[in-house]
Amino acid sequence: MLTRSWLPRKRLLVIAIAIAIIIVFTTLSDLQYRSSELVAGLHLPSYGGSNTAVQETAGTTTLLDPQAPKYNYVKAILDPKDNEFERLLCPAPNTKRYDYLRVDHGGAEAASGEIKYFFALNLRQAIGVIPRLLGSVLETVRFLGPENCALSIVEGHSDDGTAEVLQAMRVDMENLGLEFHLQTSDIDPKQGDRIEGLAALRNLALEPLLSNSTRYSPDTAVVFVNDVAICMEDMLELVHQRVFQNADMTCAMDWSDIDPAPIFYDIWIARAINGDTFWEIPPDGGWRFSSNLFWNHPTSRQRFDEHKAFQVFACWNGAVVFSAKPLIEKSIRFRKSKAGECYSGEPRLFCKDLWMAGYSKIAVVPSVNLDYSDGSAKKAKELHGYVSDAVKGEGNDKSLKIVWDEKPPEQVKCWHLPAPPRSNSFQPCWVCAHCLSIVDTTSSSVLNDPNPLNLSTMAAPAALPLLDRLVNLEDALDEDDDVLSQLRHPRERDEFFNYLEAHTADIKTLICAHLGFYSQKQPAVEVPAKSMFAFLSLSSSGRIGSPGT
Repeated sequence: MLTRSWLPRKRLLVIAIAIAIIIVFTTLSDLQYRSSELVAGLHLPSYGGSNTAVQETAGTTTLLDPQAPKYNYVKAILDPKDNEFERLLCPAPNTKRYDYLRVDHGGAEAASGEIKYFFALNLRQAIGVIPRLLGSVLETVRFLGPENCALSIVEGHSDDGTAEVLQAMRVDMENLGLEFHLQTSDIDPKQGDRIEGLAALRNLALEPLLSNSTRYSPDTAVVFVNDVAICMEDMLELVHQRVFQNADMTCAMDWSDIDPAPIFYDIWIARAINGDTFWEIPPDGGWRFSSNLFWNHPTSRQRFDEHKAFQVFACWNGAVVFSAKPLIEKSIRFRKSKAGECYSGEPRLFCKDLWMAGYSKIAVVPSVNLDYSDGSAKKAKELHGYVSDAVKGEGNDKSLKIVWDEKPPEQVKCWHLPAPPRSNSFQPCWVCAHCLSIVDTTSSSVLNDPNPLNLSTMAAPAALPLLDRLVNLEDALDEDDDVLSQLRHPRERDEFFNYLEAHTADIKTLICAHLGFYSQKQPAVEVPAKSMFAFLSLSSSGRIGSPGT
């Protein structure tokens, strides 16, 4: 009797336990998924010697569910209307403005089989921004035509689910008809030379373009985007402005969400057309002047306020569009600083190399405003504007066109170079644009003459060691002797100064390349030969080096 009555109860108990297990498992999975999304959304900017163009998200979360979460991300990326994740809301772009960029509309003619637009990204720990970022990339690709585009992503061993989501996208990219390149790199910029590592990662993202000349041409537009919250209209506007302005490179403006208002972020990389930083860097390195953009270049400030593109010496600012021509025809690549060159991030060196190769048309498009999380990007766009609002009513305003300057600024602010000797304060300094590295000074005979200063004919043997070191790109700042004092005989001095006068261009180049970066003001490149030699001599003895000397 007990046995018969117990059986139905046992069945009910087993069913109840099974239901309870299912509920608990589902709840735990949902909690893990939401926790992963929440933590991945946290964003930490990295200053202090890092490349400000590269960001990292906080947290080391992992997508535990092998199926649901990553495919939810893929679904959000593929469907602009998907609302499973909170992300920056983007306006519909003015398609009439950008229709001419589509190959099938006749405006952007491409040879048969050639890729017209090459999208490149380096992503690590980027799960928080992926739905908006890659969603906008694919919207742009659909508009321009998937068959005319390629997407290259280099992933950096993320443990937040970024790698899993990217891998899960492969089939959908193939179905879309998009040429898709995805690779994971072991390069860790935190190990060894940081800039060298970052440059290698950027070059790796460009590798499909560089290694397949039959699929790409010099006319290909490279759209290189950081891990930012970006809209379709942002990318299209950068592409449009490169064409409209006949520019070699166009950049956005990126911001960092710091109270009370976002500040311009890429301060280490960007340089205005006067060679200075976008906002003033005080001696203590603080940000109190960050709201006063282009404080010493009124034209740039006016065009920034009017949302009109303006020329700069260097920029990156979260997203850029540049011509593939310098890569293909001039073999320009991302790189680290050379010996004797101002220590710089790889995007600024890239821009400097563009200038040196004759590609001087580099512009910022202030209507494109980006940040490194969805919430922060919303603030930046509300404060500085969306593209669609900025371009309303442009009409035939002739002032929209940039009047290009083909000459670089005489000097460019070098920030993050080690401070001069005996100085503990923050010391930004200046380097001449053409001789950030002596090998780039094409106007000087230093490049073409293996022995431009014929040392064997000089009448002052005591000066030979110093000049010999300069010619061979060695550091003259460690010397103790005052060479000038060793030229005691008036005839020796006169003969030597006459020699300097005859080789003024070469001497100026050497001073600029090796010693000029220790002066806040114009270095000794426009002074008489006697003063130039005194400058060399004092540098040698360690008696100059602080700003203003």
